[in-house]
Amino acid sequence: MHEPEIVFLDEPTSGMDPTLSQKVHQLLLELKAKGISIFLTTHNMQEATKLCDKISLLNKGKILEYGSPEEIISKYRVDDNVHLLYKNGEEKVVPRDEVASYLNSNVVSMHTAEPDLETIFIKLTGEKWHGE
Repeated sequence: MHEPEIVFLDEPTSGMDPTLSQKVHQLLLELKAKGISIFLTTHNMQEATKLCDKISLLNKGKILEYGSPEEIISKYRVDDNVHLLYKNGEEKVVPRDEVASYLNSNVVSMHTAEPDLETIFIKLTGEKWHGE
């Protein structure tokens, strides 16, 4: 492929197996690293989160949200807690600003409960995409 300034792609990984999709993602990230702008349309919200600096969530021709995936996810975060899992199976949910006092060598995992873009889209529209 030549080195264009901008590339337009419509559902570039639709129908691809996961291995080939991953190769396409790597190619797109390499183009992005070279400063090439990529305009991508996709219904795959994980793909949008992985590849895009800015996204627009569209429904019926209207922009519902615009921003970086992180900005949009942060806007819809309702749980500002951290979920901790200990070796003995105990789980604790603690406020983010207090998590340091709960950390020790018995913690096996911790995560926040952030929504993903698909959850946000469904919340905004009340519907999943039906191919229409």
